[in-house]
Amino acid sequence: MRSQARSKKLRMLIMLCLLKKLVEGVLQSKSGGEEVLQEYKTTETLPDATRRKMVNILVAHIIDKHGHLPAKAVREEYALGIVTVFPSLKDPYTKKGYEHFYDAASSTGYISWRLKTVQRKIRRGTLVPPSGSSDISSGGPNTQRTMIVDRQLDGEPGGLISA
Repeated sequence: MRSQARSKKLRMLIMLCLLKKLVEGVLQSKSGGEEVLQEYKTTETLPDATRRKMVNILVAHIIDKHGHLPAKAVREEYALGIVTVFPSLKDPYTKKGYEHFYDAASSTGYISWRLKTVQRKIRRGTLVPPSGSSDISSGGPNTQRTMIVDRQLDGEPGGLISA
């Protein structure tokens, strides 16, 4: 029994090390990421603007590597990696400590919100999809629908709203 517990702890430590290296590596290789690491090193915390910059950098990387709808496990790994690299960002009042970055139970947190914002901007056409994913509808329906509108409701029967 003890060896199983030790083995589980060892696997967890290895995973934490890998996630820490992943998050640090992404931040070191992306524009603005080194500033995030340096600010944390000097202040041991991150102000909101720097935290948002970090989340934006990591979410861009997630989209590049895993697409616009990454698995919950991927989101959770990055959230765990963040609080491993930046321990003062861990929330002591939650079960895992990283739920404010990503909570799998409710699909909320900074990572989810940024992913949703990016998806919304791509749908609106205000954000160009990352290289390699020029088809913004990949993974969804590909058939164009034709709409025939006899009447558009605007308070009056038969009235049309002009665009």
